[in-house]
Amino acid sequence: MLNVHSLTCLRNKQLLFSNLNFNLASSEILHVMGANGSGKTSLLQIVVGLLKPYQGEIYWKNVSVMTCDADYRANLIYLGHRTGIKDGLTALENLKMAVKLSQKTSKRLNYQSVLERVGLEKFSHVLSQHLSAGQRQRLALARLLLVEASLWVLDEPFTSLDNEAATLLKTLLQEHVARGGISVLTSHQELNLTEVKKLLL
Repeated sequence: MLNVHSLTCLRNKQLLFSNLNFNLASSEILHVMGANGSGKTSLLQIVVGLLKPYQGEIYWKNVSVMTCDADYRANLIYLGHRTGIKDGLTALENLKMAVKLSQKTSKRLNYQSVLERVGLEKFSHVLSQHLSAGQRQRLALARLLLVEASLWVLDEPFTSLDNEAATLLKTLLQEHVARGGISVLTSHQELNLTEVKKLLL
């Protein structure tokens, strides 16, 4: 489904990685690892189209993402270092905004069930500025349940999560790949999932 071919990344005239190749088929996860500054975030930003590679090509279902951009973007969700949570909106309003911005929304779940799944059912009408860092991260993860996307691109998604929430995220990843989805993620934490490929930068 996702093929990265001969990818090279330069940032501020510094070579972060070169001739990078990987393939992800249905129901696979790529765990990108490496030291700080090795290019993990840059790689994810290239994959989702926020950065252009110095060289190389990315293919989605054997078609260059340069020519299938709309279909590709409709099939991915990206959670970066910044959660994208708006402080002036409640938890519920943030989820409704995420759904409006998305091209594909899940018909399987409603807002309340999603908030319950991530442990925020008591905070649905609380302004997000009053949520803790861990709660904000849980709210960001809730978007994974509301937006139907084949490709999850997650940059350090375990940040600020307690053990319970970290276990939930691993469960969400398992459910995603069980449905045939794929994911590219960075994390300093071991995933211990059978579907994981590892890439060291």
